[in-house]
Amino acid sequence: MQETVSVKVPKEIKKKMKRLPIKWSEVIRKAIEREISVYERKKAVKDLIGFVAEAPKVQKGTSTKIIKEVREES
Repeated sequence: MQETVSVKVPKEIKKKMKRLPIKWSEVIRKAIEREISVYERKKAVKDLIGFVAEAPKVQKGTSTKIIKEVREES
């Protein structure tokens, strides 16, 4: 199901839009989708940074130790 969204533009822009063979609803729809995508990605990064900041700290050398253990198991 789709909803209707109205956009106001200056008269001069509207005149220029009418002269061009462009499907403006499609252009606007894609622009809205792109902005939503950018916003969601920025929010995901922000959330991830917060999660990492709150994660418990590990002792120095822990990752090296784990890598060595995994390699020995292989």
